[in-house]
Amino acid sequence: MSEDWAEYFKRVRAEAAQEVVIPPVTTTILEQEDVDPATLPAGAIKRLVGRLTAAQWPTVRLATSLVHVSDAFRVADSKLKPGEETPANRKGDLKKAAHDVRRWWVVAIHPTYRLGMRVEYLEGVTAKGGRSFTFQSAECRDPLGMPVELFVNYEPSSDDLKQVKDEPGWAHAERVARVKADAERRDYAYNTGHSWLNTRPLFKAAGEFTAWLDEAIDMTTKKEAA
Repeated sequence: MSEDWAEYFKRVRAEAAQEVVIPPVTTTILEQEDVDPATLPAGAIKRLVGRLTAAQWPTVRLATSLVHVSDAFRVADSKLKPGEETPANRKGDLKKAAHDVRRWWVVAIHPTYRLGMRVEYLEGVTAKGGRSFTFQSAECRDPLGMPVELFVNYEPSSDDLKQVKDEPGWAHAERVARVKADAERRDYAYNTGHSWLNTRPLFKAAGEFTAWLDEAIDMTTKKEAA
C-alpha cells in the first residue's frame, strides 16, 4: 500500500533529521590595532600608502586584525570519478581545519573629491619565509560612478545539457532544445545593452582596482589649466 501525504511528510522530516548538519564557517576577531605604515616591509600595502600619501590624500589609515576562522566542512559529496564506487570526499568531511589569519586594511578618504576606499589584504608567508600581502578586495566610493552593463549570462552549463541516468535519447534531445531556446529568449529579452552608474564599486581583482586608483589619484593631483 502506497503512503499517504501525512506518512510522506513524516518520513521526509525523519530523513531530514538524520541529515548531516554542516555548521557554517565563522570568524572571530582576536585582536585589532592601527599600524604605522613605516613599520611594514616593502610590499603592496606600503606602495599603496606611499602613493596616497604622495598625492596628499587627507586621511590615510592602516589597520590590522588577527582573525580566527573555524573549521570548514564539505557541504556535499564530491562527484564520482571514473572507476570510483563511492565519493572520495563525503558531506561533512573536514575541508579545512580551523586557523588564524592576519588581515590588513588601508582606509583612505579625500572629502574634497568625495573619493574613498577600503582595501583589504591577507598576510601570508613567501617561499623564503618572508611576509607577503595578497590583495583581497577594495570597496571604493566614486562620485562620478562606473558604468556597469546590465548583463546576465543565460548560457546553460554543461551539467544542464548532460544526459542524466535512464533518460531516453529523444527526451534528452527535447530537454536540451527547450533549455537552449529558453536561454536565447531570456538573453534577447533582458540583455539589452543598458547600463547603470555604480558609485560604490567593489573590486576583486588587483588590476581593476589599480586602474581605478590611477584615475582617482590623477583626478586629485591634476592642476587646473592656467
